[in-house]
Amino acid sequence: LQVTSCVFTGSTSADINTFGNTFNHDVTIRDCRFTSNGTPGFSVLLQLARVRIESNWFSGYKSGAVAVSIFLGQCTDAVVRGNTILDTNRAIRVDTPDGPHLVEGNSMICETDNVGYTGVIVIAATEMTSSSTRVIGNHAEGFHNDPGLVGAEGHGFAVLRVADISFVGNSA
Repeated sequence: LQVTSCVFTGSTSADINTFGNTFNHDVTIRDCRFTSNGTPGFSVLLQLARVRIESNWFSGYKSGAVAVSIFLGQCTDAVVRGNTILDTNRAIRVDTPDGPHLVEGNSMICETDNVGYTGVIVIAATEMTSSSTRVIGNHAEGFHNDPGLVGAEGHGFAVLRVADISFVGNSA
């Protein structure tokens, strides 16, 4: 599946969604523009796929507890590179990472108060897991809100219950 040079505006759900399906093919999303209307939701919600998300622009995924620009759940061999993500609760979430994954060269900026929770979070849902995820050369700015006061959010970069992750040359 290739999605190139498309515009997604005002969705009340996920703009691109393979979650909960047995879809297990290569997915490439490149040079697209995603703008939320402010309702809870996702722009890209992918599961069980080899993924390339590159050179896209995301804005406004910031309302409610479930607002993520890029959500990768149990993906294999994901590359998230060169995206611009503005004013979102959570910019990039890699959930239950089976690796290898590369999150590289993304710019995540949150200028709206009490909106930015986490720039990049790599998380395992229930138990400790191992992953060969690399988070390299990303910039996260303005992510300081921790709505649940649990400490996992409110950071430019966060890891929860995942080992074997490399963080190199990132700034927050």
